Amino acid sequence: MKRALIFGIAGYTGQNLAKELKNNGYEVIGCDLKYLQSGPLYDGFYRIDVTDAHEVNYVIDRVNPTHIFNLTDIGGVGQSWKNPQLAVAVNITGVINILEACKSFLMKPRILLVGSADQYAPSEMPLNEESKLGASSPYGISKQAHESLAKMYHAKYDMPIYCVRVFNYTGVGQNDKFVIPQMAKQAADLEKAKKDGTIYVGNIHISRDFLDVRDLVKAYRLVIESSNSEEIYNIGYGISYPIDGLLNYILGLANDVKIDVKVDDNLLRPTDNKYVCCDRSKITKRLGWNPAYNIYNTIKDIYNSYLESK
Repeated sequence: MKRALIFGIAGYTGQNLAKELKNNGYEVIGCDLKYLQSGPLYDGFYRIDVTDAHEVNYVIDRVNPTHIFNLTDIGGVGQSWKNPQLAVAVNITGVINILEACKSFLMKPRILLVGSADQYAPSEMPLNEESKLGASSPYGISKQAHESLAKMYHAKYDMPIYCVRVFNYTGVGQNDKFVIPQMAKQAADLEKAKKDGTIYVGNIHISRDFLDVRDLVKAYRLVIESSNSEEIYNIGYGISYPIDGLLNYILGLANDVKIDVKVDDNLLRPTDNKYVCCDRSKITKRLGWNPAYNIYNTIKDIYNSYLESK
């Protein structure tokens, strides 16, 4: 029996991954700092702090997983600028705790560590796995560090550790601090209230590669089930969408009200690459993964979910 242990299961991605794994024959055990009510997506839950080595040791010893997915995260680049200490604690110390626990218990479960497109240096071309690295945020730097740790533990202890670099993704249920839900919620709230108004945005004069979360978690499963843990895979759609174009699409969905757009300085970051695009040819060629969901349909679903919410 395949037994998956998901660190960070209470989060948006964790819930989607749990569903993907359950649908593909896994027993799913979750752990998170946030308490999670019992539900059909998992078979057990532990409330732990990934930065506490004793708690991590305890849960790995109790669960004895065949597969580990580390989805613990501080919420992205913007949060890392606000709290770089937390980025280091979660993305580096937390990873060391997981790897040390597996090493000390002489286990060799397959481990998936989630990196970021923010590890790459700015480029006007789509980024492949050989593109120049050059993280420019506490988030990207911490992700690059945990990837280096993975290589070290694999080389020294022969541990099967899989690393991916993930580009932007979204979907129904994602926190509205992320750009697409943030814009969609504001517009939907105005349409629901049937009144004209203003929505506030960050830097919309950039382009990003967006993927549906359901495609993302399928890619996670395919990567950890693959035979070679030394391979690093980019996970993204392969198209970079101008944010202002996606905003215009959202505004077009709210066609019954007039909406003005203003920049909120609090939503701006100290640095922001102008263009980010994924070259996904490697994961498509090696593992047969292709995105199944169109981003515009996903955005429409997100918008409608806010429109229909109470």
